[in-house]
Amino acid sequence: VADSLDQMLYQAFDVLDYALVSAPGAPVKQALIDAGIGDEVYSSYEDGIKQPLLSIVAKNTNPDREEDFLRIIRETLSKLVKEGINRQTLSAGINSEEFKHREADFGRFPKGLMYGLNLMDTWLYDENRPFDMLELNETFKILKDRIDTGYFEELVEKYILNNAHSSFVILKPVVNLTTIKDKEVADKLAAYKATLSDEEITGIIEETKHLKEYQSEPTPDEDLEKIPLLSREDISRDVVPLYNSIEEIDGVTVDNHDIYTNGIGYLNICFNIKNIADEDIQYVALLGNVFGYIDTLDHTYDELSNEVDINTGGIFPDFNVYQDYNDKTEYSAMFQVKAKALTEKFDVVFALVKEMMFRAKYDDYKRLKEILAEVKSRLQSKILSAGHVTSMNECLGQISEVHHYTSLTSGIAYYWFISDLYENFETRKNTITEKLNAMVEKLFVKDRLIISFTAESREYETVKPYMTEFIKGLPVGGITPEVRHFELKNVKTGYKTASQVNYVARCGDFEKYGCKYDASLKVLKTMLSYDYLWNNIRVKGGAYGCMNGYGVSGTGYFLSYRDPNCEATNKVYEGIPEYVKNFTATEREMTKYIIGTISEMDIPLTPSAKGTRSFDSTMRGVGEDVYREHRNKVLDTTPADINALSPIIEAILKDNYLCVIGNGDKIEQDKDMFDEIKTI
Repeated sequence: VADSLDQMLYQAFDVLDYALVSAPGAPVKQALIDAGIGDEVYSSYEDGIKQPLLSIVAKNTNPDREEDFLRIIRETLSKLVKEGINRQTLSAGINSEEFKHREADFGRFPKGLMYGLNLMDTWLYDENRPFDMLELNETFKILKDRIDTGYFEELVEKYILNNAHSSFVILKPVVNLTTIKDKEVADKLAAYKATLSDEEITGIIEETKHLKEYQSEPTPDEDLEKIPLLSREDISRDVVPLYNSIEEIDGVTVDNHDIYTNGIGYLNICFNIKNIADEDIQYVALLGNVFGYIDTLDHTYDELSNEVDINTGGIFPDFNVYQDYNDKTEYSAMFQVKAKALTEKFDVVFALVKEMMFRAKYDDYKRLKEILAEVKSRLQSKILSAGHVTSMNECLGQISEVHHYTSLTSGIAYYWFISDLYENFETRKNTITEKLNAMVEKLFVKDRLIISFTAESREYETVKPYMTEFIKGLPVGGITPEVRHFELKNVKTGYKTASQVNYVARCGDFEKYGCKYDASLKVLKTMLSYDYLWNNIRVKGGAYGCMNGYGVSGTGYFLSYRDPNCEATNKVYEGIPEYVKNFTATEREMTKYIIGTISEMDIPLTPSAKGTRSFDSTMRGVGEDVYREHRNKVLDTTPADINALSPIIEAILKDNYLCVIGNGDKIEQDKDMFDEIKTI
């Protein structure tokens, strides 16, 4: 979309990406969906290069609709150039980008790192322009001034409609393509081997043997000791404080986290779902998918999206389960509505949240089916691209109710639930509407509400009147808790997908066998990630990654990421107890593991993350003393402490909870590992 560095142009296309395709109800996306082209339509704007790219993608479509796809895009864009792009949508797009720029929330990544990477967008191509991507405030102001000038329409005409530098690509699925490709490689290798002499084959075998020996050979101590190293005494034993100031407003608990946020308020409205029956929990998750993305009595969903992005930094639903730290049988499963905005805008925030809650038109069947198609497509992509997380959650979901919610509301069970609703929509649509309305009536009541708000106290006082009005306006409903009847069974499952690689998860419950959580497990996690699992699963096994983790609730997991193996990786897991039992290390080596562990514990927190951590601690009954105890244990961990963890690892592996997602041929090859094999 450009042949030279142009900061204004780069940001303008971020806005156009939003206005044309990405925003709910965006004209190009909606035109393609209305024409039945694709279950999901999305765009991708790559602006970190000198010549940026804008792509429009229709997923799960008929390749015979190629001409329709191109024609609809061109006709829709031509109409927008002639009649003008919606001014509210452009304004919403600019405000959304500006809010993200000012907030500068990069999650767990340090700001300095991310700012440094952003500098490269221009600095790589012009040594005199390192700070363009940091100095955007004036750019956003100019873009706002150009909304009514035809500037954005001219960009569409010049860089999209009249752009000769474009391509059209179709990706067609082929059944058993992985098997076909693997056979081609095997045949090619066999043909090559046939050309080799016995001496050449022996040479390759010897080279492979030497490679394995090299991979297994540790780095000499004299080389490692050349690297400067902190001592344990250099590491602070202080913990990040918790920020909780709790009060009641009209009977509702409000937890304010007094943290400097540069005038931005972070709101989390939480409703306990304890009164929702087992069979309706997935409809609560569906309510989250629909929330804010369907017409209300006051706005169409695209108008509602514009109102959100013009006035806020986002309003979005979430689902979370908080397990009590002291009593693992107690937990709170919460449907959450999160919002962030400048504190003076919270009158609008609460008005919009209330509109989304109580004035949504869940009988808009056309829109409901569109949402189901999009959710199904995204769940499928998530299962394939984040198979390690999915396999872990499926495994843990067989162990405890807390983890079972994840599978029900965002995992494979939810994918099948959504697929069933979509494929049988005409016979299910009335039920869907009835269930969503019932969930609204059961969920959004004052008695099930708790609120978290992150901002300075004076900002909280500004927002408090609007919060009070919102609380007082909620209906009152008593809580009649449902008794959960989740069927938790140990079924070792292989899920076959079109992937060429595997994600192998092995999980277990160590508290079941009388073992208690020990914070030294945090150090063990670091050790295994960079030593035993790394060497055996990544270096020798060829996987792209490996992970492990241990919860204070008494569960543990071992994972592989983009792994060519199944059974071989599972055998590596089986060897962990012996490794832990016989582990030895010098003080220098232990210090390295402890530094790695502390670096994970001391990831810089944004104001929002500090508020989230504080609220999470409130919900779980965890005080600063617990964090301090765990930190001290980590800093004092010895090799003997690691050896003492062997029974915990043995307990995790004992019941053989196993889930593999990935290559169908490999899963069939190792089918004796599984109780069931299914296809996604």
